[in-house]
Amino acid sequence: MDKYINKIICDDCLNVTKGMPDKSVDLVLTDPPYGVRKKEDWDNRENFLKLIDVWLSECFRISKTTIWFCAGKMLPYILKNKENVFHRLLIWNKPEGTQFAGAMHSNIWYSIEPILVFGEYPKLDKKKKYGYSSFTSPTVPKKLFGHPTTKPIRLIEDLVYFYSNKGDLVLDQFCGSGTTGVACKNLKRRYILIDKEQRYCGVSKDRINNTQEPMF
Repeated sequence: MDKYINKIICDDCLNVTKGMPDKSVDLVLTDPPYGVRKKEDWDNRENFLKLIDVWLSECFRISKTTIWFCAGKMLPYILKNKENVFHRLLIWNKPEGTQFAGAMHSNIWYSIEPILVFGEYPKLDKKKKYGYSSFTSPTVPKKLFGHPTTKPIRLIEDLVYFYSNKGDLVLDQFCGSGTTGVACKNLKRRYILIDKEQRYCGVSKDRINNTQEPMF
C-alpha cells in the first residue's frame, strides 16, 4: 500500500484496487463515468451498467466509507441490492449561472446531482463544524482544467472534511483532473489517485503541485 500513497497512478482502477487489502482505505470519494455523456468516449452507458457492481464491490471491500457521485437516471441501477450498505443521499445543488448538462423534457434544468454514501459513518473529531446534506457550488468550466466533469474544490473539500479525519487515506479511482487530491492536500489527508488517461494524470499532478487555486 505504501507505494500508492500520495501518488497518481495511470491505470485501470481494477488493476490497482485488486491488490489492495480489505478495509485499507478510510474513504473512497469518486466521480465515476455515469454513462450519460454521449460526446465522451470514456462515458459509455453499456460499459457503466456492466461495471457498476464490480466497481462498487471493490470500493466496499477496500474502504470503510464510499462516496459516489452519480446521475439521477442511474440511481435504480446503482442502488439495486445495496440496501444493507447504503447510508444516505447527499445533493450537489448547482446555482443559477452554472453550466448545466442539459434540460429535461419538461424544461427543468438538471441543476442537482446525487451523491451516494455507502458503508460506515466514520468516527469524527467532535470539534468539527456542522453542515447540511445539500451543498451549493457552481460547476467548473471545462476550459479551466481541460476535463468536462471537474468537481468544485469547495464541494470536494466539504466531503473530505465531513467523512474523514486528518491523516486518513482517501482513494479516488476515477480522479479526472485531481480535485480529490487537491482537497486532501489542503486538508492534510493522504490520497491515492487513479485514472486511465495519461493526460488527466498530468493535469492532476500539476494541480496538486499548485497550491494557489480559485475557489468554486
